[in-house]
Amino acid sequence: MRVRKKLAVICVHHSVDKLTGYGRAFRLYNVLSEKYDVDVLVPRELDVFDEGIHYLNPHMTIRNICAGSPVPDVLPDWRYYRLLCDDEALIEKVRKYAADADLIAADSAYFALLARKAFPEKKLVYRGLEAVYGQMSYNLAQAELDEDTVRDWKEFTYEFEKEICSAADHIIELTEYDAESVRKLYNIGKDKVIVSPGCFEETRYLEGYIPEKRARGDKDRFSCVFINAYGLWKKEEYLRMFSELPEVDFHMIGKVSNDLNGPGIPGNIIIHGIVSEEEKTRIFLESDFALNLVYMDFGQNVKVMDYFLAGLPVVSNERGMRGYKAEKYVHYYPFEIDTFVDDVRKFLQLPDDERYKLSLNAYRHALSDFSYKSYTHIFDKLSGAGREEAGYYIFGCGRYGREALSELRLSGLDCLGFIDNNKSLHGTTIEGLPVYPPDRILGEIAASDEMRLVIAVRYSVLGDVIREALGTVGAEKIKVYGIKAECLLDMDMLDKEKLMRL
Repeated sequence: MRVRKKLAVICVHHSVDKLTGYGRAFRLYNVLSEKYDVDVLVPRELDVFDEGIHYLNPHMTIRNICAGSPVPDVLPDWRYYRLLCDDEALIEKVRKYAADADLIAADSAYFALLARKAFPEKKLVYRGLEAVYGQMSYNLAQAELDEDTVRDWKEFTYEFEKEICSAADHIIELTEYDAESVRKLYNIGKDKVIVSPGCFEETRYLEGYIPEKRARGDKDRFSCVFINAYGLWKKEEYLRMFSELPEVDFHMIGKVSNDLNGPGIPGNIIIHGIVSEEEKTRIFLESDFALNLVYMDFGQNVKVMDYFLAGLPVVSNERGMRGYKAEKYVHYYPFEIDTFVDDVRKFLQLPDDERYKLSLNAYRHALSDFSYKSYTHIFDKLSGAGREEAGYYIFGCGRYGREALSELRLSGLDCLGFIDNNKSLHGTTIEGLPVYPPDRILGEIAASDEMRLVIAVRYSVLGDVIREALGTVGAEKIKVYGIKAECLLDMDMLDKEKLMRL
């Protein structure tokens, strides 16, 4: 039996809140727990929380660990957490609970330093969700502070992040922009900084779902949703522009609602505040499109992924799509602030089919490029873990087979060859890989703990091939390419009985 490697994760408490962007990033560890034993440690200031261990799944635990003494709460956040990292009680608890970890990941700049103090020799990965210096510079630009305070905070955060980047063995950034910024800012070698974007767990979204064309019927108004955890940038200007679009109801979700109380709010703004996942889903289903007003200078706006996965066409500024590799007029409809009203009206005048095409393109884009399973191989390399799935065979040599091969390679997975029922292809090579008859390979896959099968054939023969494969290979070893969207799906995510009847 293969021995699992152990990953210890140290993160701030809001990383385990599923309603935040940090919460979405935290889901990576749930995916990794399919292969690793994952222990999550959440440092707190005082011993007022239960330090008992909690099991999130059979291979993933979470535990609060508490400091020995309080830190003065009059300090700015960065100085506060810097002092918290020096707390000897926290350092000892990290040593105690992560002693047998093969790899330590710190999701917060605050606690990467804590991990290094606890383990000077262990391999440490700093997963830079905050882009500390860039984020601080952005926040300071929005605040009304004197020049001395701004200079003091910038100097501190620069030295703070520099210390963290120096302490870590590897740094994972959300976007290539952030990675390049960190490399230049702190003179870090290219190989030390890795890009792994904010993604999603596909099983949460793919249970029989694909965006459907939104039937407007005889509605004479459009419904738009906007989510934001902060205030509304250029508030007065946007409120004026919203009022110039009386045919649109703007549904505001999140803390941005706090910024919209009081007089002067246009009547077409509906304020929801912080809502449950169920209520958010209801609003999404009743909306015609989503609006992304956020201007990103660091990281990704994770709300964009919510919109994509909900099948909502998105109207966004270009910087709001930072880190998503999204193309204008393909994955989203662009606007400029100077022409916002005209741009939104042009979008509303598009045929329903064009708006649907935007949402479908974005949905497929999210599935193909932003699944955490496409990036877990990064941790295999850093931890020295061998792949549990040593290699795949692809059933089907046509267009879908070649596309599936690209997906496997993109995900860092090995392909051992193709399988096909066409005897004229047996003994040939495609993309440098051999083609085998099914009866030679399916039995080997069934008998091996390290081989898997990808079925990638046209829909008209899919049922026949699935029946053929399931006659020898268990469903848990089979993935299907091309159902619902161009991506790899586990058999247990699909309706096997329906597929068998094709």
